Amino acid sequence: MEDPTRLADPVPARALALVSGLVGLLAGLFLLGFFALDSYGVRLAGLSLGFVNDVLGAIQFAALAPVAWALGRRLPPTRTVRAATAVAVVAMVAFVVLSVLLVADVLTFEQQIGPQVVTILAIYGWLLLVNLVAHRSRTLPRPVTRTGVLLGIGLLTGLVLVGGGYVLPGIVGSLASWLGYVLGGAAWLTLPIYVLLLAGRVFSHSAPSAVAASADPVQEVRS
Repeated sequence: MEDPTRLADPVPARALALVSGLVGLLAGLFLLGFFALDSYGVRLAGLSLGFVNDVLGAIQFAALAPVAWALGRRLPPTRTVRAATAVAVVAMVAFVVLSVLLVADVLTFEQQIGPQVVTILAIYGWLLLVNLVAHRSRTLPRPVTRTGVLLGIGLLTGLVLVGGGYVLPGIVGSLASWLGYVLGGAAWLTLPIYVLLLAGRVFSHSAPSAVAASADPVQEVRS
């Protein structure tokens, strides 16, 4: 008998999380291949590895946007969570649009990269915030929240270090930039792992209804 205190997600969140996670892993491989091999003229079916990465990245975040929205329904219904979720969904849609414009040669890389970095900042800010909330309120499994927090901190710290590398002198600036690229790159490449954790540990179960959550006094205190 179906539990009346639970509701199905309004989107096929688990399937979309699987698509986003698997496509994201593939995109990461092409990105690594681009940096390692593109200077040697290595191409796939006549296409640059970077071009393939851009196409896969658009698919990755197009699938992730509704997953982020569905995840927001699993968390305490606070204004902060709602605002962060809305910003993340908009940022993911913007990421997709910018990637499509780059692939279609409407924008150059130089024109696209600045706005795209802003979308990435918004996405990882959301990742950090919602997982901190979920960790504190125990509304998501610990492996999920810990991974989300680590990725959010990793990328945001990496960007700060890269920025610091431009103002710090000599070898100190070079080391800061190098460490920033390593941290940021690792956080970017492992985002699909977090999404696959959502598919396996969160969206494999029905979502609690808003009525049931509001009726739970412990949940009210935590939110």
